[in-house]
Amino acid sequence: MARSKQIADILHDYRQQAMRFHHEYESRVTSDILVRRYADRIAELGLEKLGRAMAGEDTTLLDKRLEELGRRHADRLAWLGIAPYQCPRCEDTGSVNGDYCVCMRRRIYTEYYGAPDLKQPGPTLSDYPYGMLDDSKVLPTLGASARELTRLGVHAFEEMMTAPPGAAIGMLVYGPAGVGKTHLVRAGAHEAALRDLDVLFLHASDVHNLYLKKRLGGDINLHYLETSAILIIDDLGTEPMTNNVTRPSLNRLLEVRSERRLPTVFTTNLNELQLQYGERISSRLYDKKVFTFIQLGGVDLRTGRDYSQQKDRGQIDSGQRGNVTIF
Repeated sequence: MARSKQIADILHDYRQQAMRFHHEYESRVTSDILVRRYADRIAELGLEKLGRAMAGEDTTLLDKRLEELGRRHADRLAWLGIAPYQCPRCEDTGSVNGDYCVCMRRRIYTEYYGAPDLKQPGPTLSDYPYGMLDDSKVLPTLGASARELTRLGVHAFEEMMTAPPGAAIGMLVYGPAGVGKTHLVRAGAHEAALRDLDVLFLHASDVHNLYLKKRLGGDINLHYLETSAILIIDDLGTEPMTNNVTRPSLNRLLEVRSERRLPTVFTTNLNELQLQYGERISSRLYDKKVFTFIQLGGVDLRTGRDYSQQKDRGQIDSGQRGNVTIF
C-alpha cells in the first residue's frame, strides 16, 4: 500500500540524513590527529604538484608520494571505521547518471510503496535451508524431489541476477500452498539486496491497490514499480478482481517491463492462469523466452499436507512447463 509520504518528501529526508552523516564524518575526521596530518600533507603536495606542472616540471615522484599518502589516509579511515559516504555508488547524492540510485529507490520502495526493507536480516540464497525439504522421494508428476526442485529455483534466480542487462529472463514459480514458493523468492530478494541490486518485492494485492488508487484519480507514481531492475510479485491470483483494474494493470506492467527488458518474478498457486487473466496475459506469462517456469511440490511445510501423489492439475503444469528442469 502506498503511504501518505510523497517521493519529494523522501528525497528531502534522504538529503537531510546525508548532510547529518557528512557533518558527523567531518567531526570524526578532524578529531583524529593522524588523519588530519595525512589530509594536510596531501593538500600541500597537491599544491606543489600543480605549481610544478604549470612550470613544466616532472611530477612523477610527487604522484607516487600522493598515491602512498592517499592509501595511508584511506587505511587509517577504514581502521577507525569512518566512511565518507553512506552510499559510495552515488556519494550520497541519491542519483547516478540522471536516475535515482539504488539506495534512493530502496527508500521509495519501502516508504512510498510500502514494500519490506530487504536490507533487514532475512533468508538468502547463499544459506538456503534445504534441510527443511524432503529429498528422499521423487515426486511422481515432476520427476524430482522437493529439494531438487527448489535447487532448480535457486539456480534460476542466481542466473537471473547475474544475467547481462537486457536479458529480461524472469521466473514464474508455481505450486500448491506451503511448498516454499514465497520463501524461495524472498530469499532471492534478500540476496539481490545484499548484492546491492535494485529489487522490489510486493504482494500481488499491494500491486493491485496501487493501480486501483491510480485508476481512481490518486496521485500515485508507478514509474519506480514498473522500472525496478528486478520486480517480485508474490501470490499472483490472490488480489481482488476489480473491473478495469486487475487485468489491464497486470497487462500494462508486463508490457512496460517487457519493452524495457526487465526481469519479473511471480509466484502463484493458480493452475489455470488463462481462466483468471485471459489469453493475452497468460500468453505473456507462458512465454518461455521471457519466463523460466519453476514448479515446486511435496509437502505443505505449514500443515504437513502431502501433495506428492496428486496428478498434474490444469494448464500451467502440463503443456506449459517446457523448461521446468532444464538449465
